[in-house]
Amino acid sequence: MHRKIRWKVIIMLVKTSSKRCRTDNLEWLLNEIGVKDISEVQGLSVSEFIERYSQKHFSNICLDRLLEVGYVYVPEGEKLVAELPITTRLKNILLRNDVYILSDIVKYSREDIMKFRNLGEETMKELEGVCEQEGVRFISLHEIEDRMLEVKFSDRQLTKMFHLNILHSEDSLNVTDEEVECLIQLDKGMLKKIEKMQKLCENHGNK
Repeated sequence: MHRKIRWKVIIMLVKTSSKRCRTDNLEWLLNEIGVKDISEVQGLSVSEFIERYSQKHFSNICLDRLLEVGYVYVPEGEKLVAELPITTRLKNILLRNDVYILSDIVKYSREDIMKFRNLGEETMKELEGVCEQEGVRFISLHEIEDRMLEVKFSDRQLTKMFHLNILHSEDSLNVTDEEVECLIQLDKGMLKKIEKMQKLCENHGNK
């Protein structure tokens, strides 16, 4: 019985060691995330890499290796979350939500951020503090609502608009057919609201 357990432990250790050795191999890591040639990732910013490969297994380890060898770069003036003087808790929360550069937090609304797993009140305050210090600002749905003239939207509708980058009433004038289709799929009444907002914007512009 003890021998069986011992062999199981040995096998597990061998597998773990083998896996660790492979994750040190950049070529193997790239293959795991679906990259066949280094030229596919060479010259990408951290944010671009995350946007393309964050859903792939080992993408975070691969990113670390690419940063080490200089194939992926951090834009000038930006800071990696891993290098910020913040708690390990906040660091892990941000990385788990694909925020590797602090400014990438703006892809989330305040309401989105507050739903991050393990993000309590104190950690939220810490995040707000470091963002203020670094000149990064994320917005709330209520701020967006205030910019939409007299047109009223639900939080669900505002969330969709946020992720389509419709942040001001004037943005309604430049929505694409594809974006309108996305809004209609969420709520058929969105078309009338967008059209109303467009008319209000045009009227404001003519004054």
